[in-house]
Amino acid sequence: MRSWLSVLLVAGVCAAAAVLRGAGPAGAAACGALGAALAQAVRAFNGAGLAADVLAAAAGVLAVLGLDALVADPAREALAAAAAMWTIAELVRPLPARGSPLPALAMAACAGALDPAYVALVPLAGTRLATWPGHARWAIAAPIVGLVACALAIAAALAHGGVLARLWLAWAGTGTHGAGASRALAVAGDALGPIVALAALAGLAAGAARGRLAAATLLAAALGALALALRTGALAPAVPVVAALAASLGFARLAALVRHPTGRAAVAATCGLLAVVSAL
Repeated sequence: MRSWLSVLLVAGVCAAAAVLRGAGPAGAAACGALGAALAQAVRAFNGAGLAADVLAAAAGVLAVLGLDALVADPAREALAAAAAMWTIAELVRPLPARGSPLPALAMAACAGALDPAYVALVPLAGTRLATWPGHARWAIAAPIVGLVACALAIAAALAHGGVLARLWLAWAGTGTHGAGASRALAVAGDALGPIVALAALAGLAAGAARGRLAAATLLAAALGALALALRTGALAPAVPVVAALAASLGFARLAALVRHPTGRAAVAATCGLLAVVSAL
């Protein structure tokens, strides 16, 4: 019960932050869903506890602030990010004996349909379904369809005209204005700030140590966000969201150095506060 209360609390904090930043009802609701999904993803990596709850709230606020700086009413972007974070949470957690990988696949498909930065999550979720002991025969097609979706996204991103270019414009919400890797990384670093950027890099390394599926899921989201930024020549909405999740993992690694639970929560709160203040 306490875990769901903390998730709902984070969702409320994120929705309130979106309202304070001028988002409409749809944007605020989507940001609330994003906060709940980020809370689940942070807890999937870091486990339960007060420190994890504090970092989940900080990650949610960071993501909302990042989206608000990019779009006026981030309803679509926040909804896509929420679906992606729910997918990551489901893939990182061990599947219960009576659980099903279908919800993760559905969420991954929703995230990929709304934002091409998250399309790489679809074959990963499909792979879990195909390797699930109780899967149906058709489940083997799930990762194949996911790979086809990734290929379609790449082809659309590289197209300079025709149907694929129009598909990319509708899918990504912007045209292709390719930027160099150094330029894209510089833009991302400037937008995130040094504290969040360094914590995110440490978090990616920490997440990669959680197992192959967890590492692949986190890296797929991060690389998808950076690839979209490279192709569009602007900061992709997925970048601050994935950075917020990765930064929470980096802060959790730092807080884990303290043995006492209260001390860990204090370190997590300090790190989260510094990150949020730097984003304002």
